[in-house]
Amino acid sequence: MKKYKRFLLGLFFILIVSGIVFLIFQGKNTTLDIHSAFVQDLYCNISPNKNAYILKQFYDSNGISNDYKINIGILNIVHKNDPGILDALDVEQGVKELLGEDATITHETIQFFINDHCGYTYEATDKKYIPFDGCGGIPDEYIYQKLLSAQKVGDKIILQEQILDIFKDLNSNEVFVYNNVEHEKLIDTIQEYEGIVTEIDDSKYIDAGSVYEYIFRKEKDHYVLESLKKVG
Repeated sequence: MKKYKRFLLGLFFILIVSGIVFLIFQGKNTTLDIHSAFVQDLYCNISPNKNAYILKQFYDSNGISNDYKINIGILNIVHKNDPGILDALDVEQGVKELLGEDATITHETIQFFINDHCGYTYEATDKKYIPFDGCGGIPDEYIYQKLLSAQKVGDKIILQEQILDIFKDLNSNEVFVYNNVEHEKLIDTIQEYEGIVTEIDDSKYIDAGSVYEYIFRKEKDHYVLESLKKVG
């Protein structure tokens, strides 16, 4: 009988502890409003450039490209105040504010940066980025992004989004709708389309797009991107 009572007390104790732990972890998981300024700032700061040439370097399965890092570093500066010519150290700091103190870049000239400029020439002697114009021909391509959800889990923020890659062949005027930038699946082909791809009804196809997950971690007094991966 005593062993049975001790067993019941032990089981009761385990259930109580398990319940407390469950409540603690539940309390740390919070659904966030995807339209809130906090979530939108996180999302748009790391994915601010809607040019398909640039965004493809963000979703690359080999990791975020050096070109893309420089782009978001520059945008992090010019969104606050566009001084024109930029110091390389300021660009580095702009990258670290978004990707963390351990983030590194190799300074180089970048093209197809969209901020009233077509690119920035890197001057190694002066360690400066100098804006230039004259983009040349840019394919009619569009990465459609839809933010699905946002959660706070412990000290991390997790965002999920769905994307499409919509590409127009300028020779045939055919438009191809793909589930992601790697063109794993062709969703639809639109024949002889005369408009621009940004005018296509994205909502018609978005449910077939790939799902990506962003994980942000707390670093000092702000959040930085820890990882991006395709989850669906």
